[in-house]
Amino acid sequence: MKCPLRALAFGLLLSSAAAAQDGTAVTTAREIANQGLEAYDAGKYEEAADKLSRAYQVVKLPTVALHTARALVKVGKLVEASEVYLQATRLEASGTFKAEQEQAQKDAVQERTELMSRVPTLVVGIEGTDPGGVTVRVDGRVVSVALLGAGYFVNPGTLKIEGKHGPQSVIKEVKLDEGERRTVKLRFEAEATPTPPAPTPAEQPTPAPVTTSTAPPEADSRSDADLQRTLGWVGLGVGGAGVALWTVTALIANSKKSDLDSEGCSGHHCYSDQQDEIDSYNSLRTVSTVGFVVGLVGAATGATLLLTAPDSSGPEMHAWMGAGSAGVRGRF
Repeated sequence: MKCPLRALAFGLLLSSAAAAQDGTAVTTAREIANQGLEAYDAGKYEEAADKLSRAYQVVKLPTVALHTARALVKVGKLVEASEVYLQATRLEASGTFKAEQEQAQKDAVQERTELMSRVPTLVVGIEGTDPGGVTVRVDGRVVSVALLGAGYFVNPGTLKIEGKHGPQSVIKEVKLDEGERRTVKLRFEAEATPTPPAPTPAEQPTPAPVTTSTAPPEADSRSDADLQRTLGWVGLGVGGAGVALWTVTALIANSKKSDLDSEGCSGHHCYSDQQDEIDSYNSLRTVSTVGFVVGLVGAATGATLLLTAPDSSGPEMHAWMGAGSAGVRGRF
């Protein structure tokens, strides 16, 4: 008698929604709900949960929600049941059987509070990479990244946890009992930095020429000073040679001049047979002048280079020039 009377009362409650629903849909939902209640009383909880859930989709009444949630609890779908309990408390209780609907809402609040302590919690940790780049599924359902480390309500039983990051996939299975809280770590390998391909022979870069100097700065400075001194001595040598040339040619020219004078060549009046001697005399004068200029420039340049060459010993030099020679004396 309990089951028929209960089904009859449930059917009467369903009839109150007929005014707001399609008549055929409400009639069908009433019949399915009655079948679900009978299956529940008979211990056929899978069938009861299925039929009551279908009826609840058509008729949104607190009483239908309450019985649907109870059936879901029996088949271990605690998370789904908690949601339906919550919906029952938020539905409008009105109509002829308002008192019964309000009582169903009170029962839903109490039963949901007791149920939440039985719902397992799964905490998923990501290691080796940024959690934002990982897709996590629990029994095929994608879990929001925001819920991974905070805790995710699941139904009791064996769960398949799959994390995917690029080509990497990590799968774990874990069994949770009612009220248990479990943390599962999904570890990913750090991705290796790709090595750029080696350039082909045509792409091989031409190395820039590198000029190296093994000589220290002091050696370079010393080498420059030595070179300057060498050039200075060369200049003095050239100057000395120029002075010697000037001296020799001047003496010969003076001798030629004396011979011409003794032979009657005075001033610009000379004999025609003396032309060769006159040309020789003029050539000697020209060479003597060139020797003098070269000697003077060479001696001055050489002395300047020697005097300005860097030397830690502090050279003391004095240039001198005589009638038949020139040079530099001092301490080096």
